[in-house]
Amino acid sequence: MRMLAFALNKGYTPRDRERLVEKLRKVMDVRNMRIASSHIEIEVWNTDPDKVRSHIENVVGEVVFVDHVDNIEKRLETKDMDAAIKLYIQLFNEERFWEAHIVLESIWRRSRDPRIQALIKLAASHVKIQENKPEYARRLAMESLEMMDPVKLSCLDLKEVMGDIEVFVENLKPIKLKSRFCS
Repeated sequence: MRMLAFALNKGYTPRDRERLVEKLRKVMDVRNMRIASSHIEIEVWNTDPDKVRSHIENVVGEVVFVDHVDNIEKRLETKDMDAAIKLYIQLFNEERFWEAHIVLESIWRRSRDPRIQALIKLAASHVKIQENKPEYARRLAMESLEMMDPVKLSCLDLKEVMGDIEVFVENLKPIKLKSRFCS
C-alpha cells in the first residue's frame, strides 16, 4: 500500500533529492520524493507506518506525519468549488503541491473547466521543481499559462496568477497565490 510521509526539512534542497532517494531505497521501496523548503514528502510502498517513520528518520530527519495515500485523497476530496479553491490556495502556499493538485482533481473531472486544469498543471509544475526537474516544471507552467483565462475563479484573480506564472517560468522559484475575494 502506498504511504506518504512528511519529514521536517533540515536544509535539503531539490538537488539533494537523488542522493536521499538512493539512501532510502537501500531499506525501503521509495516511489517518489519532493523537497519543499520546510518539509520533505516521501512516497513509499509499505503497510507499516512505524517502519516507514523509523527508516526515514534514520536517513532524512524527524517525521511529522505518515498516512496511507488513499486516506489523504479521501480527506481532500470535495464537491464544493469554493472550498476546493480555498484549500488549494492554502496547500499550494504551504508548498504541498501534490495535495493541492489532488484537491482540484474531482472538481475538474466533473466540470472539465480548463481553468481548473490550468491550476492543476500549475501545482504539477511546482511538484517538478521539488523533484529537481526544472525543464518539466517550465513546460507544465507554460501549458498552465496557455490554458488560463484571465478572469476571477472563486477566490483567485487568474489575471494576477498568470503574471505570477510568467515570473515562475523565468526564475523557477515557487510562487505564492493570493486570494483576493475570499471571506
